Amino acid sequence: ARQSSQAGSSQAPSSFRQFSLSQKEKTLYDLIRDGWLCSTENGNVGIGIRSFLDLRSWFRCNDIPSCDVCNEAGVK
Repeated sequence: ARQSSQAGSSQAPSSFRQFSLSQKEKTLYDLIRDGWLCSTENGNVGIGIRSFLDLRSWFRCNDIPSCDVCNEAGVK
């Protein structure tokens, strides 16, 4: 697991890798505040409503299963 997390961080844009921890925290806060991401009750970060709406057509084109009640993409 450690190698995969290191590999994932090396795939981040170099400008983001150079961010300080406080810059990363502020960026995360801003993305949550603006609705691109959301913070769950248990402290995880998830897709926000703005991202969900922006990806709506991609979900449909890529056969992401729909909710039987609302007919929107069934994401968790």
